[in-house]
Amino acid sequence: MKIFIMAAETRRLEDTLEYQNNGQFRKATTNMILAASAVSALPLNEKVKSSLGLVVGSSYGEIKPTNDFLLTLADSGLARPFLFQSSLNNATSGFLTMHFGICGPSLTVSRGYFTGENALEAGVLLLQSGQADCAVVLGVESFVPEFDDVLKKIYPNGTSVVGGCTGLLIANDEGLKLFDRHPIAKLKDVKIITDGRKKFDRATYHDSDGLEMLAKDLFTGEDSNLLQLIKPDGTYSEISWTK
Repeated sequence: MKIFIMAAETRRLEDTLEYQNNGQFRKATTNMILAASAVSALPLNEKVKSSLGLVVGSSYGEIKPTNDFLLTLADSGLARPFLFQSSLNNATSGFLTMHFGICGPSLTVSRGYFTGENALEAGVLLLQSGQADCAVVLGVESFVPEFDDVLKKIYPNGTSVVGGCTGLLIANDEGLKLFDRHPIAKLKDVKIITDGRKKFDRATYHDSDGLEMLAKDLFTGEDSNLLQLIKPDGTYSEISWTK
C-alpha cells in the first residue's frame, strides 16, 4: 500500500492570535490552540473527514495545565476537575475530534525523542489497517518559563525545542481519490535506530520529534529524499520519501 503526504503545515504561537481571541477557545490549552491552528490550515473537505483518523504526538504533553493543577492542589488542597481534565495527555486529541468533527480513530503518542516519528508510524498503521483512508498526524509542544531549569537537567546537551505544532495530512490509495490535488510526496519508510552509531551522509541534530524538520525538507526542493535526525543520546531516526 502506498502512503501519500498530501499537505504539511507548521504554526507557532504568534500565528494563533485569532484563536486566542476567540471565545470558543477560551478554556483551550496552548497545545489545543496550536494544534487547531495547524489542522485548520490542512485541506480537509467533507469527503476527507468521512474517513479521517487523528494522531497527536507530544513529548511533553500538557505542561502548563499540569503545573496549574498541581499548584492549585498544593495551595488549596482542592483538585479542580477542569484543570485535571486539561492536564491529561490525550486532552488535545479529544478537543480536536470534537472541534473538527473527526469521527475516525484518535490517539495520542508520547515517546521522548522519537515522539513525532512514532506518531507518523501510528498514522501509517491506521491507513494500512483500513481503519482510515486519511490521517492527520501532529507534533505539538508548548512550554512555560518555570520549567527551563528542569529541561536543562533533562537535556544537559541543550534543547532546541520551541513551542509550536506541525501537522501532516497523509492518505492511502483510497484516500488519495478524495483530493483534488496532487500529493507532495510518497512516504517510503520511517526507521528508529536505538543501537549503535553510523556515519551520516546528511544529518541534522534535533532532540525532539522529526515532523517539523520533515515538513521543512518536503518544501526545500533538495535532491535528497532522506531525513536523518540525530538525538542527544546518539540514537537517530531516518525518514525517507519520493516525489
